[in-house]
Amino acid sequence: MDAIFELKQQMLFLERAHASARMGHFVLDPKRQTIEFSSWVRGNIGLNDMPIPLDRLPEIVPEEEREAFAATVAAIIEAEEDFAFETNVVTAKGVVRTQRVSGIPAFENQAAREGLIGFYGILQEITSEKEDQQSLVEARDKAQAELEARTNILATVSHEIRTPLGGILGIIGQLKRERSATERERALELMEDSCQALLDTLDAILQQARLSQDAEQREAKRFRPSAVAQRVAELFRPLARRKGIRIEVDAVSDTQAIGDPGRIQQVLANFVSNAVKFTQAGVVTIDVEPPIAGEKDWTFIVSDTGSGMDQI
Repeated sequence: MDAIFELKQQMLFLERAHASARMGHFVLDPKRQTIEFSSWVRGNIGLNDMPIPLDRLPEIVPEEEREAFAATVAAIIEAEEDFAFETNVVTAKGVVRTQRVSGIPAFENQAAREGLIGFYGILQEITSEKEDQQSLVEARDKAQAELEARTNILATVSHEIRTPLGGILGIIGQLKRERSATERERALELMEDSCQALLDTLDAILQQARLSQDAEQREAKRFRPSAVAQRVAELFRPLARRKGIRIEVDAVSDTQAIGDPGRIQQVLANFVSNAVKFTQAGVVTIDVEPPIAGEKDWTFIVSDTGSGMDQI
């Protein structure tokens, strides 16, 4: 009686340990085509009648995974080897939880691995572990994305700020040589406009740092596309004069549009800057074309008499 009592106590201790660790054990009998689970597993998945036929075993997993699950069990029985895999299980409450399943075969002649008796295994819930792993992966991906965003912002700062600064420096050089009070006043106004455009660019970059790159939010304003083109032309004319080239603006319409003039000026300045840089003689032209009938988009075209690029 003492031995039986001690055995019961050990089994009770084992069951408590299993429940604490959210795990249980099972015995699979390939000859009888049955499987029997320990009490924690039974309570967790809501199967009280033990043992159950193997053909009912797929009922414990989500319906869309049952075919693959049955194939896995069949392959384990055929291989007669140690096994381990992960699967989703539908609990008694209808909640899908992830389980890690592992086990070993038992033979009549264990040394020779002959005469398969069955399989003994452990089933342990690892849903929290998988969720923690997923959280780590998401945190890693987010950190990588933020690093890439910062790198892109630095590249944007370098490119988008150097371009208007080059134009402003050209105006300053002209201003030093200019004696006409009218032209000096005009140059100062242009420098003020260019600095404001530069501040708008900085604001946009800072906004991009706060928002995701694909969800940048910019406010639409009323503006004159022809005026934007003229500002860009004036910004780079001092640099163009040094090289002996002209910058011309061809704008047939002076009507207003709705959009982001700061961003348009920023992009247009990049094109004009490159055109001036790579044109050795002749002219750089900025064409501003209003929308055609039934359309809303304006068209800006920067062309030059430079050498161009070879066709790919």
